[in-house]
Amino acid sequence: MVREIRHVVGGKVNWVLMWSLARSVPEKLISQAGLQHWIARELGIVGGEAKEILWRLDEGNTRALKIIWRLKKWLGRSL
Repeated sequence: MVREIRHVVGGKVNWVLMWSLARSVPEKLISQAGLQHWIARELGIVGGEAKEILWRLDEGNTRALKIIWRLKKWLGRSL
């Protein structure tokens, strides 16, 4: 796919390759940041379900995880 759109995205090809990482990579980031615990507590669910929700939100996009992390920090300050 990257080969097909390389002429369109130009210098963003490296970013495109980072978009859909193997599921294990964002899951490690989720665990290291403890995001699944926060989501589980807020939604009243278990950690495994929270990881699944986070995976569906980010779909391998680590930038989305960064946004979720910033949202968590912002909400913590505003409560």
